[in-house]
Amino acid sequence: PTIAGMRAMLEAGRITHDDPYKSTLVFIETCGGVLTGFVERMPDEERDLMIWLDLIDPTFTPSRFDREQIAAFADIPVADLDPAYPLCETQDRDVIAFVRDVATLNRVRPDLRLLEEQCRAARLRGLCLATAHTLTASITVQSRFFAPAAGVNEDPVTGSLHGPLAAYAVQHGLVPVHDGLAGMNCVQGIPGGRYGLVHALVQPKGEDRFAVRIGGRTVVTMRGTLYT
Repeated sequence: PTIAGMRAMLEAGRITHDDPYKSTLVFIETCGGVLTGFVERMPDEERDLMIWLDLIDPTFTPSRFDREQIAAFADIPVADLDPAYPLCETQDRDVIAFVRDVATLNRVRPDLRLLEEQCRAARLRGLCLATAHTLTASITVQSRFFAPAAGVNEDPVTGSLHGPLAAYAVQHGLVPVHDGLAGMNCVQGIPGGRYGLVHALVQPKGEDRFAVRIGGRTVVTMRGTLYT
């Protein structure tokens, strides 16, 4: 939504981006803090805008839910959770859990009522299920995100989630770091529905500390006039 909002402001002329050789800097106030946005356009591709966001540095704590609880929420056997990756919670109160492969991820049909009840009780926002065993090497992580306690049963693309998810991928050796920077492509989506491609850049800053930038491209599908 933040990237789409920046594109809408560009279309409305509220943000100007005239020089294809420079990035346009935008500051965005959110409930989680002030984010820095960048708009880039390739000189030979007039309409191809790339919008980046510098996110709040991710932090992780151990998950208060165990594997049996996560499996119950997702309505899958515990054996379908990937034992190679520990459960954790992010600074946005999201739980990250990895499943074995994309097939497992796509067949998840969560118990939304149970998940909502338990997330509310634990003051958590939602559950991210992800996998490193994607269909192509060009995608590092594929994920789904469920947040019924926040009024969203399943979100097609969650920007705030991908900062911690990308940092987690670097932390657990899913993507190499070259010259102090790791780059990756991540996919999130609803099976049979909407998907999104999120680009992520991660800069390790020391033990378990990371700076993260996420980005994506947008397509304008509708325009209108709001009369008041």
